[in-house]
Amino acid sequence: MRGRIEHAITELDDHRQKLLKTYYLTCKTPAMNALKFLYELGEITVSRADRRVPLGTNDYLDTYEIKRVLGKPIWEAHFHYPAVDTADQDFSRGHLKLWEQRRLGHQAMLRAAKKQQVLSIYRGQLRKGDVEGIIPFG
Repeated sequence: MRGRIEHAITELDDHRQKLLKTYYLTCKTPAMNALKFLYELGEITVSRADRRVPLGTNDYLDTYEIKRVLGKPIWEAHFHYPAVDTADQDFSRGHLKLWEQRRLGHQAMLRAAKKQQVLSIYRGQLRKGDVEGIIPFG
């Protein structure tokens, strides 16, 4: 009896893991828990794309591509810095965006508003302690 229960628990856990994997790989609002889950499963890779791109006064951006192991990009993580020489881990804000929206920002939203349109851009929040070991800083 105990063996059957343990087997059923294992099957349920495997099924749960498959469902979460499918959901996280297809959701339109990725968050830190999805990033961590898929990274720990070995389903994604993270690599730096750009370093300290100037956006404005006291605002620089580092970007990271998040791809399926098979190579298809799914998300972009980006981090804002107050200065060019700020340590990588000392970002002021971090966001997780859908790959298709990685180039869209505040200016795109303003352009849409001028045309009486609404442009919704998703930005999941990334915090310092949460991304350690996942984002390859340095």
